[in-house]
Amino acid sequence: MSQQESSKRNKRAKNKTYAKPGSLSFLANKKRRLLTTNEIVQAIESEKGHLLKLIEQQPEAPQSEANGQSVEDQPLEQEPIEDQVQMNSVTPPTGEQPEEQAEGVSSKNKRGQTQMHNVHARKERKLILLNKLNQPVGPTEDVVTELSSFLGTLARNATLCPFDIFDWRSMDTKKDLWDYTKEKYIIPEAAKDWALVTIREAWKRHRRDLKINYYDPYDNDEIRMAKKPGHIPECQYRELLKYWKSEKFKKMSETNTKNRKKLMNPHTAGKKSFALIRSKLEKEKESVSAKELFVVTRTRKPDRLYKASNENTTSKIAEMEEIEKQMSTNGQSVDAFSAVMGPEHPGHLRLYGVGVTKTTLKKKVDNSEPTLNATNDVVQQMQERMQKMEKQMEEQRRTMRQEVIADVVAQLQHAGLIDPNILAALSVPSPREATSAQTAEQAKIPPQIVYLHSSIIIT
Repeated sequence: MSQQESSKRNKRAKNKTYAKPGSLSFLANKKRRLLTTNEIVQAIESEKGHLLKLIEQQPEAPQSEANGQSVEDQPLEQEPIEDQVQMNSVTPPTGEQPEEQAEGVSSKNKRGQTQMHNVHARKERKLILLNKLNQPVGPTEDVVTELSSFLGTLARNATLCPFDIFDWRSMDTKKDLWDYTKEKYIIPEAAKDWALVTIREAWKRHRRDLKINYYDPYDNDEIRMAKKPGHIPECQYRELLKYWKSEKFKKMSETNTKNRKKLMNPHTAGKKSFALIRSKLEKEKESVSAKELFVVTRTRKPDRLYKASNENTTSKIAEMEEIEKQMSTNGQSVDAFSAVMGPEHPGHLRLYGVGVTKTTLKKKVDNSEPTLNATNDVVQQMQERMQKMEKQMEEQRRTMRQEVIADVVAQLQHAGLIDPNILAALSVPSPREATSAQTAEQAKIPPQIVYLHSSIIIT
């Protein structure tokens, strides 16, 4: 009975898998196989295109000017923050209008915005040192520049900085932004305000670039939605388009455009922050005047062409130097920068970089000692950790050397290339070898190396 049931099942299986050529079942199976094959081919082509896109997006060389360039990444939902963060960045803010290079001057191919893949993926944290104004200045310029670029990637992330929030004061993800920054850097709490202001400025610039590149060139929202950057969710982008069309935004944009045209002396510092430049100058001389910092941050490179003339900047520098010359002749001291450029306005303080105002300058200078102590504590902790790691590595190296030596001796003994009597004598070190062993311990050299080098006789 069981054999009959088995044969029936096999027969039904054959009838299901086999179809006569030319029959409807045969054509249906063929169509089903073709669909499966096409899906596989499409998946392969899609993966290939994705890989090529990633290769094209790899950064080629750092740029020193802030240009509105974009290569967009698709955000991932319901993933850890490290996977959601878009690996893009913008030129770190310095609080001054940057100088623009003339178009068509460089023959280099334009690349997308900086993508900080290595920072988002790494588990180790880098140490950040602050100056007395709680601005990052060390341990190296490269680390500080990397930090600023990393913060720029957070400003363009649709999860950490949603595009349907139009006022930075309403951004309720500031704690998440700071917490994620501390996952990648050992940075004191005193730098939190600086970090958030840096992200805010990058957030503003990115939205300005989005409007210039994806809103202004097109006549209607249908085309704008079709040209939507890939890293912005559709629902957020629709709200952003509505905001750009509102009367409130248009009025604010006109005011900002007028104010921006009043900036006559753009800086040429590029990615390097004013805090870094000031820190470098203060290492060379005890006191740095505002005029000296103005000159350094406005000096143009001789082999580069720029869009605008710098006659206004040059003439103001000449006025400052003339005032300093006259005051030195009369034996008087005067702030040549303020005399030419005028007094400071409320809010941002010129030539100090991000996060410094008149109020915070006085407050931070008075309270600089606690900040320096906190920074020193962080440095001391890092040094202790490094010393502990070095000891562990030395122990591992010593163990490996001993194992290698024991293995070599065993192989020589097995091959009959070493005298067994001498090998037995090695177990009882002579006074000379004992002294050598003591010296080796002091020099962190395994005693086996000393014994092997001084006593083994090859037969």
